[in-house]
Amino acid sequence: MASTGESSSSTPSAVADRKAEGSCSGVYRWYLHLAASAVVFIFGLACLLTWKLMVSIRRWLRHRRLVRSTQHRVFASAAPPAAAAEADGDSLQSSRRRRCSLAIRELAGRLVSPHTAAGRVALMLNFALSMTSIAFYAYEAVVWAGRVERCFPWSRSPLMIIDLAFNCVYLLRFCLRFLAAPNKLHFWLEVQSLVDYCTVPPAFVGLWLEQYWLGLRFIRVLHLTSLPDVLQRLGLLRSGSAIRLLQLLTIFVCVWFLGASATHMLENSASLNGIGKTSGVTFGDCLYFTIVTMSTVGFGDISPETDWGRAFISLYILVALAVFASYTPEIAGMITARSRHAGAYKPEHGNKHIVVSGAPIAQSVDTFLANLLHVDRKLSNSIIVVCLFPQKPDPDFQSLLKRHHRNLVYLEGTILSMTDCKRARLSSAEAAIILARQDSEQPDEEDAENTMRAVSVKNIAPSVRCIVQLLQYHSKEHLECIPNWNWQKGDECVCSAELRLGLLAQSCAAPGFSTLMANLFATRSLPSGPSLDAWEADYLVGVSNEIYSECFGPAFAGMTFAEAAAVCYSELGVILLAVMPEADTDDSGNVASALLLNPSGSAEGFEIPSSGKPCRGLFLADTQDDMRLVLGLDEATARDALERFRSLQATDAVVEATAAQPSSYDPASGSTHWCEDRSLMSDALLPVRTGRSKVAEFKGHYVLCVAGGEDSTGHLDLCSFVAPLRSRAYHRQDLVPIVVVCDLNQLEREWDELCNFPEVYAVTESPMRRASLRAAGIDQCDMCIVISGGRCYEPDDNQVDPYLVDREVVMCTLNIKAIGLPGNSEIYYQALGLPVPQTVKELGAPIVTEILIDKNIQYLDQDDDDDDTIEEIHNTEAFACGSAFSASVLDSLLATVYFNSSAMRLITALVTGGAAQHCHGSSTADASQALPASRVTQLSMLIDERLSVGCDTFGKMFLRLLGRHGILCFGVYRYRDSYGGCGGGGGGGSNKRIVIACPSSEFRMLKSDLVFCLLPATRAPAPDQRGAR
Repeated sequence: MASTGESSSSTPSAVADRKAEGSCSGVYRWYLHLAASAVVFIFGLACLLTWKLMVSIRRWLRHRRLVRSTQHRVFASAAPPAAAAEADGDSLQSSRRRRCSLAIRELAGRLVSPHTAAGRVALMLNFALSMTSIAFYAYEAVVWAGRVERCFPWSRSPLMIIDLAFNCVYLLRFCLRFLAAPNKLHFWLEVQSLVDYCTVPPAFVGLWLEQYWLGLRFIRVLHLTSLPDVLQRLGLLRSGSAIRLLQLLTIFVCVWFLGASATHMLENSASLNGIGKTSGVTFGDCLYFTIVTMSTVGFGDISPETDWGRAFISLYILVALAVFASYTPEIAGMITARSRHAGAYKPEHGNKHIVVSGAPIAQSVDTFLANLLHVDRKLSNSIIVVCLFPQKPDPDFQSLLKRHHRNLVYLEGTILSMTDCKRARLSSAEAAIILARQDSEQPDEEDAENTMRAVSVKNIAPSVRCIVQLLQYHSKEHLECIPNWNWQKGDECVCSAELRLGLLAQSCAAPGFSTLMANLFATRSLPSGPSLDAWEADYLVGVSNEIYSECFGPAFAGMTFAEAAAVCYSELGVILLAVMPEADTDDSGNVASALLLNPSGSAEGFEIPSSGKPCRGLFLADTQDDMRLVLGLDEATARDALERFRSLQATDAVVEATAAQPSSYDPASGSTHWCEDRSLMSDALLPVRTGRSKVAEFKGHYVLCVAGGEDSTGHLDLCSFVAPLRSRAYHRQDLVPIVVVCDLNQLEREWDELCNFPEVYAVTESPMRRASLRAAGIDQCDMCIVISGGRCYEPDDNQVDPYLVDREVVMCTLNIKAIGLPGNSEIYYQALGLPVPQTVKELGAPIVTEILIDKNIQYLDQDDDDDDTIEEIHNTEAFACGSAFSASVLDSLLATVYFNSSAMRLITALVTGGAAQHCHGSSTADASQALPASRVTQLSMLIDERLSVGCDTFGKMFLRLLGRHGILCFGVYRYRDSYGGCGGGGGGGSNKRIVIACPSSEFRMLKSDLVFCLLPATRAPAPDQRGAR
């Protein structure tokens, strides 16, 4: 061989020079490196197998000895002393060896176990050293330029010295792992052990030969697969999808690097005798060739030239194609599926944020944002809403994100996860809002889920306010079981059934009340534009009012409630509805404040304290600027207004006797009228054919029609409708009969909560049948309420038009109107000396219909004048007239409660009339101490004698009724036709009224108007005006 002859003719100095340059003179000894690895593996395996064999033989011999000793004890009463001593000695020696072995194994296990601090440090150190060794290998493979062996003293290569130190560490870790392994044979055959055989022995052989081989050092890249485990130990990787993605990437990189390194080694290694063909391919070319081969592209510009290289590629391509074909689509899918909403919220300096979770309904969030970021609140640049929902945003939500990109952040996650809550910065949020799906078929399950979300919020961030939407009233009691729930510190519940059905119930006593209150929930600006009709302008001025709370200023010190309300209205134009005097702190350190709703008729009297603890008032006002005037009102101005009010008060008409009431109240709470259990079938049922005889006993009753939902299993919570109409605020003689037209199965589920309410009757037939409506006395009723009995389709069913969810209530409403009921509105036209239009006679009693989809309001009345471009429900004529209601308006209440924690208490008191035991402060009620509450009603300007004199404007009427009778007025219900050209009746021929909230003091009153007012608790019953409506 030429290389051999050249080597023999060289002088020792020349050989040294060539070795210094890295040349091995054509002498390749890679087989010695491989032999070292093979010898270590085979020798160790043989030793283990021999040891296993010896242990097995020893166990067999011990077993035979034990059998013989047992047989000997059978024939001999006692063993020889020498034999017993020998057995005890062997046992003691074996026990010592076993304890020593266990101690060594336990010590080694602590040093290598990832469950201990030392083991975790060793794991991370091993990973770091392996990746550094791979970096050295890649560097040398590139620098050596087509060679895999070099000859030079180890002291002249710093990289070799470092790599040798690394191998010493690998050897030490291998020994510790061997000692800690319970099964040595399995340990010897592990992949990690095989990596050590292939890399550690060749390093020491190269040190001895001073001839180094790149060889199998690249196998260390297999340690890259432990990267996910290392990152998890450090707490840097927690997501399951991220862990899986990193596992796939590391495996893919390992297969790629292994194939390129093996190809580079085989293509640049000579034959066994030192003479052979090498291609001289570089390491970079091998990386390129391998990835082209794995991807099945195969450009053909590079190919293996050696036999060993071709043989390896033939086998490698089978594995590489399988990895590439299976892993690449999964990796690409996980990368593309990674949502841009999977990050974390980064708070900005000076900005507050609110976390919204629960049902991901774009319409609810849009309504909440419209009220939260209203221009009147001046918070559009200082508050951020962070939505935390488990689903990806649907197209509607994506549109919402684009419209509110400055104030809305969407994160994928759940508020039940502490990790996701940290991403949303829940602990530093101003509040957590939990939304409910209003049209859920399973309201109890929906409430249970939202209650769990509230538990999570108060567990992760106890000091953060939590405002949760619930569907059923009885679900509120579960909130009190949450350890950190605190009503006094702003935690609140917005119960859909309580408010929705309560508003509809109060609309029976005061038609249009549901619209009036729903408009107070939302924040809207004053209308603008010359195209508005007169009635629209008055209505929209009322819509612009909201509920505010503010402490009274020094000017109000010593005033009674009536005097403070008169001063606020006459001087500031705001209406005072209730006061909240601050009481002493309770045992928990919370300040408990009682809500007093129009306490004008209180026998003890109420005065605003002049000093000490502050007293807050709850007002109806246009903007927050009006509230600042309450705090800073000039004392001289207040004194003058107070003197004028006192001059209007009669000296002998302030106190009125209270009618005697029988003690028939709920023994549990004392807040509602009560009777003995009534059977549905025998005491309350009105048969369709013979029910007319019972209905004929009363007139002016209320009819509740539950349309559809015969197959629904949900709870309707009809108790929330009946309880406000059976509140203690009513005298027993004022109770109006209620007839429920509902499916029998639904009513049986509800009757346990209705059986103790007096004057409640039922027709167990569908309200879609006219016979059922006539059995309920629909032609003699004073008000008809139509609600839905439940959904009939799943929300994810794309085959069903979602607008059809209201088909039953729409058809039921049209069916009632088609009966042609005789109305009572003609008395107003007759009192005004105007001819009664024929259409008024045919329209009959008022109907309030609850819809689930706002757009469906157009089908309730085809005679309205609404424009097709109207988007918001409050701008429609049916809603303005109080003949339609939608639960979507309750979403506006969330923003009101966020800014004013006292607003919910006021709304609940107005809606329930004190019938519902509110959860603020206490979970128990003392029936003996329950007092009558103020209640909402309507007074007729035509019939009520108290409004016959000195009430030509709303301001005069407000002061007169408040001063003489303690009655607080806050709205007007006026005929739309009153805005015609002559006097009080236009030519439209309609009995539609519109709701006007908080009119100005100069607002002119008409004889046909009805007045929304709060009767004080101790006043005598109001005159019977049911027929007047």
